[in-house]
Amino acid sequence: MLKGKLIDKETSAPIEDATVYLTTVKDSAIISYTVSDKNGIFKFETKKITVPFFLKTSATGYENLKIKENSATENRDFNVLPLSKKQIQLSEVVVKSDAPPVKIKKDTLEFNASSFKVRPDANIEALIRQLPGAQIDGNKNITINGKAVDKILVNGKPFFSEDGKIALQNLSADMVKKVQVSNTKTKEEEMTKQESTSNSSTINFVLKEDKNKGVFGKFMGGYGTNDRYETSGIASYFKNKRRVTAIVSSNNINATGFSMDDVFDNMGGGRNISGPRISYGNGNSAPTGITRSTTAGLNYDDEWTKKLSAHTAYNYKNLDNENKNKTSRADFLPTGNIFTESESKSNQLTEGHDFNGEFQYKIDDKTNIYLAPRFAKTTTNSSSAYQAASRDDNNNLMNENSSKVNSHSESGNFNNFMGFFKGFKKKGRYFSAYLQNNNSISESNSINNSATLFYQNATPDDIRNQNVLAKRTNDNLSFNLQYTEPITDSLSVFVGTMTNWAKGKDDNNTFDFDTAAGKYSDRNELLSNYFESKSSRFSPSAGLMLRKKKGYFRVSLGTYFVETDNFSNYLDTNTNLSKNYALPEGSLNFNYNITKSKSINGYYNRSYSLPTAQQLLPVENLSNPLNTVVGNNNLDIGKSHYASVSLRSQNTAGLSSYSIYSNGSYSDSGIATTSIYDANGKQKTTYVNISGNYNLSLGGNWNKTIKKGLNTYKYGLDLNTGYGFQQGFTNARLYSAEIKSVTPGFSFSYDYGEFFTLRPTYYFTIRKTDYNNYRIDETSNREHEFKIEATNYFYKQWVLGNDFGYNYSSNISGGFKKDFYLWNTSLSYKSKEDQWIFKFKVYDILNQNQSATRTISATSIVDAQNTVLKRYGMFSITYKFKKFGVKLEEEKPVQKPEQKPELKLEQKTQQKAPEKK
Repeated sequence: MLKGKLIDKETSAPIEDATVYLTTVKDSAIISYTVSDKNGIFKFETKKITVPFFLKTSATGYENLKIKENSATENRDFNVLPLSKKQIQLSEVVVKSDAPPVKIKKDTLEFNASSFKVRPDANIEALIRQLPGAQIDGNKNITINGKAVDKILVNGKPFFSEDGKIALQNLSADMVKKVQVSNTKTKEEEMTKQESTSNSSTINFVLKEDKNKGVFGKFMGGYGTNDRYETSGIASYFKNKRRVTAIVSSNNINATGFSMDDVFDNMGGGRNISGPRISYGNGNSAPTGITRSTTAGLNYDDEWTKKLSAHTAYNYKNLDNENKNKTSRADFLPTGNIFTESESKSNQLTEGHDFNGEFQYKIDDKTNIYLAPRFAKTTTNSSSAYQAASRDDNNNLMNENSSKVNSHSESGNFNNFMGFFKGFKKKGRYFSAYLQNNNSISESNSINNSATLFYQNATPDDIRNQNVLAKRTNDNLSFNLQYTEPITDSLSVFVGTMTNWAKGKDDNNTFDFDTAAGKYSDRNELLSNYFESKSSRFSPSAGLMLRKKKGYFRVSLGTYFVETDNFSNYLDTNTNLSKNYALPEGSLNFNYNITKSKSINGYYNRSYSLPTAQQLLPVENLSNPLNTVVGNNNLDIGKSHYASVSLRSQNTAGLSSYSIYSNGSYSDSGIATTSIYDANGKQKTTYVNISGNYNLSLGGNWNKTIKKGLNTYKYGLDLNTGYGFQQGFTNARLYSAEIKSVTPGFSFSYDYGEFFTLRPTYYFTIRKTDYNNYRIDETSNREHEFKIEATNYFYKQWVLGNDFGYNYSSNISGGFKKDFYLWNTSLSYKSKEDQWIFKFKVYDILNQNQSATRTISATSIVDAQNTVLKRYGMFSITYKFKKFGVKLEEEKPVQKPEQKPELKLEQKTQQKAPEKK
């Protein structure tokens, strides 16, 4: 252990919140850092240091201190270290000193970007990878000191959106002056300057002054085999507080967002990050089929006055998706299983516009008004053809179904948040009020031709040629008030209320084709219905917040009052159903800092979910000829509990971290479906309440970094386990299922200076389900997922990138391949000024890519295969430009007399400025 105490040289008063850090003498690499406490004491829980190092300090208003040591193999007490106050304040003298690589403030960890070495052409993603405690996984998810990063800002503003993915790959590291990491704040905490109660982090990139004025951008175009193409472009104009950025992208290689990876451009969505194509639970979330996409966007940030700032972003998308699907489904029933084989072909064209803005007006230092509107409009045209056949355990044909559907739909949404936030002179006293609305409308017009044939009894076949018109509207308005009053410096109480009004309409009209009239004019009363729902909620609450230097504790208790009115019109019959609820609400969250590097966090919430009008009202939904759905007017409100706890530790000295987490949910009145099947496999489904279902998970991860000269090694271990207990009804028979899963994983990263990177990862999943009171006893499956990324930088201007992935599933059904390989490669040449990049790349070299997904639920196993992108080669050219420090005419400096030479000050000495003569 290394320790000491910092005091003011003149007054002997302890110096609090000073940054103390250790760096190697050879290359100034950070060994460890800490901050002094209220008594001025600092401690390093570091292992032996066998190389020469510096102990350095940085404190606001004080001269920096630097002490050289040859090693530290035993405990060392530096005793009392006096710091001198800074004396020079004359503007004619420029003081130069080494900026500390890291500063620790009360709620912010600040890194000096110039202290971390990256390639000259590196983006800010590469910079993040060099920060102590930072990790980036294959899906670009970032964690800092064990906390997930959910917001990325540039100069305090979003870059198109708060997830910041566009900024990661398109802003260069040499533009950044500081990287600030802090706990994510709610809008109320941000506006009233309260401490954060979040368990996630925000990264803010502060740009260098000379880089915050100018223009930069890059444009890429590529064309390849099988008529594959991609184009992307980004251009930015920065001028102090004003920032304008435009992006555009078009391709037919399934890159639906905006990505300009330095090695693979848009190929495969980036560096083989689309995720496993064999999946479990909810299935693969990656888009299916092949998509041609065109996207464009414009981002504008400005500070119109010192009190009024604005952020706006507009995005346009045009997506054309084609897909062929083959599915094998097994439904497990107490009376016998049903096996369904299906094939479909679809095409969907989507066009969308999205605008969002943030406007903040600072009335004074403690009073803010915030406005965040969002508008979205989407138009979709789709066509599909589908055919399926179902058989029983004896391979007897139960039913066949075929359909062709063509539809057109339009939807619009307006969401707005208006908030007033005020802090008072008395510390800890706050008031907030905000109004939020969400209004949406969607209309669809579809032509449906289908034939459903039944083979096991006298059930008549279902033949349809219909025009279906549907219109849905939803309006939601919420008003929140909260007042916080401090009782002591650390304890405060708060009272608040939330009021919500909601109204929804669902109007469905179906018309059969009239052969005589030659048009869709016969209204089908069985397939036409109208629903309307209204609810008004009032939730008063009160609670307390305890804030200490070691952490915080927050608890809130309230009551959930809600009145609901549901109405339906079906077969000329009106049905009304009103229900009222008065239920207790509560939430709790806490964070306790065991040490400066170790903390424990917990959360609990009691939540409710209102059943919809369709779930409550006794109206038959016959839109699916194989499944008739009807509501249940005895259905109760959904009630559930959720809790989580996590332990995180960051050993900066040892460049390692670990976290252990657990969460669970329990439903004491869940809303579930229950179905009864007839001899043809046709279902009749309704809704029921089931209590006692729960899910538990436990996991952890460990990361370690080792630096030796140019060599950097990073190791990572992950373990996730899950246990779920689910009950349900099938054919009116109660069953239960115990679902167990375990997923261990390993990741490794090796960097050799600026010349080579290697990143392999491996995950293995076992999932097993045991049934009670069911036709089968168990199901199980195993999955292997291996990926490796390698990038070689050689001869300064050549870059070779390789991505290789392997996936395997043990129990994929017949007709589906159990495993596949995906290998992408790229070779590029960069001009000396890094202005031009010429690149040749190949996607899926082995031509084995496939999209096979396995989805396992308590009652079924579904294997699906979709159209995927196969092997192609492409040549692309990228052009980059940048010009910083651009001075406009009105910004020309006024001529000054000859300046005196700079005066350089050593960190431990004081010099007075020379007197003017």
